Amino acid sequence: MRKDDAGRKFAVLREGEATSGGSRMTSNAAIMEAVVGIDDVVVDRALAASLGTASGDELVGVCHTILRRRKGEGVLGLILYYHRLPGEVREQVLGMVDRLFTPLRQAASRRNTDGPANVLEIIRRAKATKLSYLVGEQLRHGTDVLRDTAAYVFVELAKDCVGRHGDEGSIEADDAAYLVKVVDEAMVLFDTHRHPGVLVAMCGLISKGMRESMHVLSVGTHSAVIPMERLLRQAEDEEVRRATLPLMGVGTLSNAALEGVRTMIAIGRFGDCLDHWEALRMEKVSGRLKTLRTCEGLWPGWGAAEGMTSKQRRGLIAWLDAIPMRWIEKVDHLKQLSRWDDKMMRLMGLRMLIRLATEYKEEVAHDAIAMFSGDDDEQIARIALWHLISCKYKGLAKILASLVNSQHESVRVLAGRHLGPLGFKRLWDHWDVMDVNKRMAAGRALIKISPDFHVHLEGQLRKANVQIKLRAISMIDLLGQGQFFGQKLIQLTYHMDNQVRASAIKALGTVESQEAAKIIESALSHSNDRVRANAVEAVAVSQSPEVLMKLLELAKGDANRARANAIGVLMQNQPEEALNELKRMLIDKRATHRTSALWLVEVLGLVEVAKDVVEMSVSDPSKIVQERANRVVHELMRMMNDTAELELTEDQAGVGEAFMTEGEA
Repeated sequence: MRKDDAGRKFAVLREGEATSGGSRMTSNAAIMEAVVGIDDVVVDRALAASLGTASGDELVGVCHTILRRRKGEGVLGLILYYHRLPGEVREQVLGMVDRLFTPLRQAASRRNTDGPANVLEIIRRAKATKLSYLVGEQLRHGTDVLRDTAAYVFVELAKDCVGRHGDEGSIEADDAAYLVKVVDEAMVLFDTHRHPGVLVAMCGLISKGMRESMHVLSVGTHSAVIPMERLLRQAEDEEVRRATLPLMGVGTLSNAALEGVRTMIAIGRFGDCLDHWEALRMEKVSGRLKTLRTCEGLWPGWGAAEGMTSKQRRGLIAWLDAIPMRWIEKVDHLKQLSRWDDKMMRLMGLRMLIRLATEYKEEVAHDAIAMFSGDDDEQIARIALWHLISCKYKGLAKILASLVNSQHESVRVLAGRHLGPLGFKRLWDHWDVMDVNKRMAAGRALIKISPDFHVHLEGQLRKANVQIKLRAISMIDLLGQGQFFGQKLIQLTYHMDNQVRASAIKALGTVESQEAAKIIESALSHSNDRVRANAVEAVAVSQSPEVLMKLLELAKGDANRARANAIGVLMQNQPEEALNELKRMLIDKRATHRTSALWLVEVLGLVEVAKDVVEMSVSDPSKIVQERANRVVHELMRMMNDTAELELTEDQAGVGEAFMTEGEA
């Protein structure tokens, strides 16, 4: 069909529709059916024109015909009359917006029509940031109404790029870049439109960089600076509130931003400001806060955190860290964090406390950190405990004692491992000034919670100082731990000091062995009254009737340990023969026997064989024996030089709070 025939046919059909008395719906259907197959621009123009007058089912039919034909003039009509289209057709238009760039650009240029306004609405609803340049054109060249609408579209698209009410943005970063570029240009050309909505949109996009915008705002003479200062001070727009901290780093706006912060705190909207609290890490922002002489009006209190998001609450910690508040006041505020459920918030506060405690080295900061050692989160509790251990916190003993029953395994292990040495030292230092009941309760509790208790006690027992040995033996005896130190106590019953011998005999009463029983029975005939008295008491405990084997046989035997013990026993009544046997043992061809002999020399402090030991430390064929001999030489030298009495040190916490009771363990 020729083009002029098609036009005449469409015109006749329309005329027939106007004059016919038949069904209008039938006429419309007939018209639409007739034109679908006509490939003529006149038809598309006619269909587009009818969108301005058609209504109801007729309008729906025209729209569907245009959508089926997909011709430029018809689609342009859909945009020009978008405001009149049925809802379902509008959604179809929005769904195909990526294919409508040309008709959208054409419609935006149709002055004195609804086209420009419709284009802005389509871009907003479709989130078509690639067409942001069309919005910028309306901002600069449109009517006042279109300029307002364009600014509104910028703000709405900005919200979609960065998210709303804590949600992530719905526009991908690559697509958001189109909007950022156009808004940046609008800021540079602010003098051509002077619309504050652009400033709000720029604030909404500030997390995207807005390089050009930040540059022009740093120029004091730029036309955007004064209105931006006004928006910051008023703090009425959410986007402006969220951009306040980043803008605080712009020299021309820093004062206005600070005033805005005070306004937000006053009206209870400071949380919005903290959406971009990471800006506090910027040197220009933190530096500006450091120049302040007071933080009056800059701290909202923890009550403000009730209505904040988790991110904002964490920002509140960073804000507290940044403002020029006295450190001791910051510590007081941070102590209150232990009641908040937000783990990251508590962790940030704890790290800040640790930094303050390290910087100012005051107990009040350590006291605050101690509150976190019982935290429900294992990581936080462990970090707090590690700090208290490293700084040797004055109340560490009580903290450790309470944490050995922590709900967190790693904290229990850490507390137990450090409570052992610390608890043992406290028990050791205060042993002589504690009454018997206190000694028993503290000692038993420590044995229960410290796996290294016996290791620490053995270390004291090995020392040459007589007073130290006596205190160690006293602890073994009173706490009934002789079974762990049977051989050591047996060796000490041969010590040259009668008081050590006597104490060792008494402690042997807690050892259930035939060897111990025989030694005790032998001590009943000891020449020293104290030893005999203690032996009587020990025999009553052990109740062992066994008799010792002949010491001379043991002293010549093949069992190196028994041989050394026998020589040690012989040192009491037959020192010359015992010493001879010891010398023979020191040169025995078997390294195990030489090692046991050195052990006996070290335990008993036998300076009589010092020369022999010195020679072994140099010439013994076994390297292990040489090393052991060298250690014994040093022990003998220390024993001969060490005549000072043991000085007890008073723990900082005082005797009264030294240990928990056994029940508390």
